[in-house]
Amino acid sequence: LSEDRRAKEHAAAQNWKPVGAERVTGVNDSPSIAFAQHTLASLGFKPGAADGKFGPKTSGAVKAYETAKGMPVSGAITRDLLIKLKDDPIHAS
Repeated sequence: LSEDRRAKEHAAAQNWKPVGAERVTGVNDSPSIAFAQHTLASLGFKPGAADGKFGPKTSGAVKAYETAKGMPVSGAITRDLLIKLKDDPIHAS
């Protein structure tokens, strides 16, 4: 490979992410995702089944929740999102 081509391939490899990685940042374990899904559903958002699998419905529910709470909108299950859900009044009783 030419030096230019090698540099381009190296840059592409450095920026590679698995499919879907942009939606799940930091938290991708099933219990955390199921907790978020259950809580979002209890709050009236529609994440789909609380099956611990992250998909488009869960991402959409996360985005709607983030928007409603004035959070930066990512659609991702993050540590900050889980804390916010845990501290939501639904869990205060």
